[in-house]
Amino acid sequence: TLATGQGQRIRLWDTKTWKEINPGTGHVGPINAVAFSPDGHTIATGGLDGSLILWSWPEARERRRIEGIGSSWGVQHLAFSPDGRTLGASAWINGGDTFFLFDNATGTPVARFGKDHQGQGPVVFLSGGKEIVTAQCDGSLAVWEAASGQLLRSVGKFKDSLDGVQLGSDSGTAWWIGSDKLGLRNLATGDDLRLFQTGLRTYMSQTRLAVSPGGNVVAVGDRLWDAKTGEPITHGLE
Repeated sequence: TLATGQGQRIRLWDTKTWKEINPGTGHVGPINAVAFSPDGHTIATGGLDGSLILWSWPEARERRRIEGIGSSWGVQHLAFSPDGRTLGASAWINGGDTFFLFDNATGTPVARFGKDHQGQGPVVFLSGGKEIVTAQCDGSLAVWEAASGQLLRSVGKFKDSLDGVQLGSDSGTAWWIGSDKLGLRNLATGDDLRLFQTGLRTYMSQTRLAVSPGGNVVAVGDRLWDAKTGEPITHGLE
């Protein structure tokens, strides 16, 4: 099943037949983020309306709603922990907490953090789910304790704000996007192992960062790069 957000609707598709499975609308503002739990039984959606909705699957019914997350831009990113028990969300609030953790089963808040260490981009769970890494406005990557939201360490530095982060092919590294650069950082030493020029302005869609399972390709927005050489991959793409 493929889950997408379009306007205020969550849209679900059977990937064998490409027939749409249509649940309720749910949000009163555009959907910014969609995430499936690892076991496939929960879909989370976050909207510009500042609400987070947990849908049961395959029933496609609203199971729980959490309101009042974020300010004018609502919920921006969603991610489940590897065991599916915790849902992480990021939502920009001026002068307040940026990152939120919720219990997937009950919707109960687990932790909220980021007020004194402003960041943006997704909440990314490290292997095992006990730690989280986020992209920070001071150019560092922050590593947090998932159970409490306590800052464990800040890793590395870049001249400008970092806008997005995603794990590398092993849990000891993470890719980051910031300004017109794309880097791979060692989470223990803070060293940038690779640093590529992208020529992108990092706004919204161009901070959506993804890494192939083998770690050979990095995608930012609608662009692809060879993760080893930093060369753009254009063959077969428009």
